[in-house]
Amino acid sequence: MEKIGLDGGQSFRPLSIGSDAGVTPGPPVGVISMTIDLIDAKTSPRDSDWIKQVLPQYLTDLAVFDPDYFRLAARYRKAPDSLDSWLSQIHVHPLVIAADQQRAGFALIVQAPFPGVSRGVDYRMGEFFIQPKYRRRGIGRRAAWAIFNRFPGVWEVTELPKNEPAIAFWRSAIGEYTGGDFHDAPAGDVQRQSFRTAGA
Repeated sequence: MEKIGLDGGQSFRPLSIGSDAGVTPGPPVGVISMTIDLIDAKTSPRDSDWIKQVLPQYLTDLAVFDPDYFRLAARYRKAPDSLDSWLSQIHVHPLVIAADQQRAGFALIVQAPFPGVSRGVDYRMGEFFIQPKYRRRGIGRRAAWAIFNRFPGVWEVTELPKNEPAIAFWRSAIGEYTGGDFHDAPAGDVQRQSFRTAGA
């Protein structure tokens, strides 16, 4: 099985996880409002280091659906600095997701022509992780919407086919962001959603 990007300098297969034109969705009903910020880890060494610290936890979560991720988790626990060259590439956008100024998760966005981004697509959600204590509070959904707004264009998000919670999350988040105007279908060994952001 090929894991690319984090494990080979190409494009890593992600965990993966809408709105009337020009309208940004608000917090989900019933969710306590928190301030969500996206921090560019390329300009913040402390945030870049934090991503490297929590990445093994993210990979261990994925190993429930694909045991090969245990190998990657072990690799990056031993050598977290091996991620530096990947995170610093011009077409990779590492973001820390902050909730009320506390680091809650991270997202790694890859941009065409980075390897692994499908033809005709501008951006791919390479990795997306919310720490367990921040889940089910609307943070991931609002962060995803903010990322889509920050990088307008044609998007794709993919999930491991056994990762049903991630598939359900992304179908819901993207569906609300786009008002249901997105494509969702198997694509090789992943489930894939694709859509165009408002204003793109």
